[in-house]
Formats: sequence, structure tokens, C-alpha cells
Amino acid sequence: GGILQQGVYIEVLVVLEHYRTKGIGQKLLSYVEEECRKHYQHSIFVHVACDNELGFKWYEKHGFERQGEVLKDYYKETSGSPDCLVLKKHIN
Repeated sequence: GGILQQGVYIEVLVVLEHYRTKGIGQKLLSYVEEECRKHYQHSIFVHVACDNELGFKWYEKHGFERQGEVLKDYYKETSGSPDCLVLKKHIN
């Protein structure tokens, strides 16, 4: 057991490779942030696979910070790392 953190969880935020670097991901994240503000949610969480360096760079560039320890075997069916870290962003 334990206390679950409150907030919004982004399960998947993906932009097809051909459309990356065009600001689409930023627009999607901005929409999520605005919805959080409307609904008085102050935290956004996302899991990022340990081998997803581009994912870490993107989320950290957008204000997310790494939280806690590595979650071992989080992803059950994957061709990449089954381990992940949780990232969190505080919304004002």
C-alpha cells in the first residue's frame, strides 16, 4: 500500500516521426496543462522507459522532473526497456 499521488496521468503522448519538430507535441501538452488548470489539477505524471533518452529530454525541456526510483519490469510487452521512471510537472 501507500498513498497515491493526485494529478493527471499521461498514458501516451506520441507524434508520428514525420510530424515531429513542428510543435505538435507542445500543443498537445499545452492543451493538457490548460485542462488541468480548468479542473484544479496541479500535477501531471508520465512514465518514460529507461532507454527513451529522447523522451526524457523532451519532457525535461517542458518542465518535467524525474521522481523516485526506477520501476523495474513496468512494461510487460515491449521491444525496449521494461523499466521506467516517473516524471512529474507541477502546474500553477
